[in-house]
Amino acid sequence: MDQRSQFRLMLTRNFSPLFFTQFLGAFNDNVFKSALIVILAFRLAESQANLLINLAAGLFILPFFLFCAIAGQLADKFNKTQLIHYIKLVEICVSALGGYALMIGSSTLCLLALFLFGTQSAFFGPIKYAILPQHLKTSELVGANALVGGGTFVAILLGAIIGTLLAGITEVGENGVFYLSTVIIISSVSGYLFSCLIPPAPAPSPNLKINLNPVSQVRGILGQTAKKPLVFYALFAISWFWFQGTVYFTQIPSFTKNTLSGNEETVTLLLCIFTGGIFMGSLLCERLSVGRIELGIVPLGAAGVTASGISLYIASTNFIPPVENSLKAFVGSEGAVQILFFIALLGVFGGLYIVPIYAVLQERSSRSRRAQIVSMSNILNAFSGVIAALMGVVFLGIIKLDIPVLFLMISLMNLAFVVYVFAEVPEFLIRFLVRFLFSMMCRIKYKGLNKIPSEARIIVVCNEVSFMGVMLISGIVRRPIRFVINLSVNKKLNLHSIFWSGQAAPILYENGKCADEVLKELDQGLENGQVFCFLHGPHVLTNRKINNFRLRVKKFLPKTDISIIPLSVKELWKGVFYCKGVFCLICLPKYLWSGVQFTVGSPVSLNKLNVDDLYRDVGSSKN
Repeated sequence: MDQRSQFRLMLTRNFSPLFFTQFLGAFNDNVFKSALIVILAFRLAESQANLLINLAAGLFILPFFLFCAIAGQLADKFNKTQLIHYIKLVEICVSALGGYALMIGSSTLCLLALFLFGTQSAFFGPIKYAILPQHLKTSELVGANALVGGGTFVAILLGAIIGTLLAGITEVGENGVFYLSTVIIISSVSGYLFSCLIPPAPAPSPNLKINLNPVSQVRGILGQTAKKPLVFYALFAISWFWFQGTVYFTQIPSFTKNTLSGNEETVTLLLCIFTGGIFMGSLLCERLSVGRIELGIVPLGAAGVTASGISLYIASTNFIPPVENSLKAFVGSEGAVQILFFIALLGVFGGLYIVPIYAVLQERSSRSRRAQIVSMSNILNAFSGVIAALMGVVFLGIIKLDIPVLFLMISLMNLAFVVYVFAEVPEFLIRFLVRFLFSMMCRIKYKGLNKIPSEARIIVVCNEVSFMGVMLISGIVRRPIRFVINLSVNKKLNLHSIFWSGQAAPILYENGKCADEVLKELDQGLENGQVFCFLHGPHVLTNRKINNFRLRVKKFLPKTDISIIPLSVKELWKGVFYCKGVFCLICLPKYLWSGVQFTVGSPVSLNKLNVDDLYRDVGSSKN
């Protein structure tokens, strides 16, 4: 895909109207919410203001728990574009109600409007991510998610800043309320006009029966996604990102005041740098992935978030606050540049972490339940925001920890979380090794990767039986893959040392026989969307063994449509990884950047499999 494609998307009808619709919606929500909190804080007594401010925060997030499960089902059952039209019309009415409430100074009506803003956001949330795969190619998903994710953070920041400024104007004169009401109404009307340009998105599951019980719906979606470990852990990885983002975003004002001795301008600077970092990291993600959904970027982003958080803790503890409480004094202080740099890095690596996970959630989710899975993600995100707020109360208010120490704790927790996730889903680390390490030592060429279907039940037969061959195959096949290999060969390769997760552990057979236990595990994996790869080597397969395998699989899986895909790996034995079969530093200068060719053949039905054609397509690894 053209490297400029993520910016070209802004000129297409399939993406641009949706981007501005969601951007204006996020902006509008945060203008009203921020303005309301400031107005409550300055117009009411302290005790009453604290009560209403916390109530406002809870009322905005409550609809995500109440309505997200239903919203996901509606998005799968009905045309998503029509739903967006209705939601944006409701937003106009809610904006009018909010403007009227501000005009008359009714706190009750303002809180009701805030709850309704949260409600329309809860219904819109599952649609904006579930609609992308319907309008865009798979190669465009990373760029689209980068723009949507980065744009959302920018909209949140702009809304918070403008809402705060307009709320301050209301303290000077009555015109401030008029300006504030005008902004939210114009934003909602503009969002509706952009939504009218979004192309139709037909319902993937028009016969879906709506479950009005959010608890049972959440339980059912989690049970279904658990069958696909990558999708299941992607849900929690996304919510973990929002947990960290909420902690940093909400604590930056207190961090600025208590640790850096800064003022409101310094807070705005830090928030802008943090948000700008996320936006830049999101855009950089598409460049690094070259238009593909590249999970190998996720470990890079996760490691960078941890390293940046620890570095921010060290820099802030060594920082000497300036005497003067001003932005100029802070910027001129020794150590201020390091703090700004590490906050920017937090955002950049956060963008690298989250964009591929959103893209893989969209790609790997079942088309008929994609919006429901996205709604599950929104519920978990809302829950993580509540946990982040409670964590701040406990550790900062009760235990009395310093904010830099809280940042350090979050960084160490992030390290523990990602290590656990990568252990359960080794695909992240395998892709990272192939994408960033192996590609530095050899030129990996691909041919026919698009012949591997995204959802069909397939078995790959490959000619390469080696440690590095297995690693590279795991990296290039864009689906969860498990290897079926002879027990004696595995003793030499020790694949369990790589694929320690039960979901990715190799299936072993003895003496070329496919036992019933192997076929049962094969059946279960195929049903869960896994790809199986048989490593046979150039002189192992025979007609008798292929026929025996075909008959046994047909007997055990009579209703399963299985395709066999040949995969040929060539020239790996000449590369830097091999010198008499092992990696050798002595051979590094000679074989550095040698070419390795992966060629994927056309899928063949198991019923029509011909061993001679298979041999021809797979060939030998030394051909």
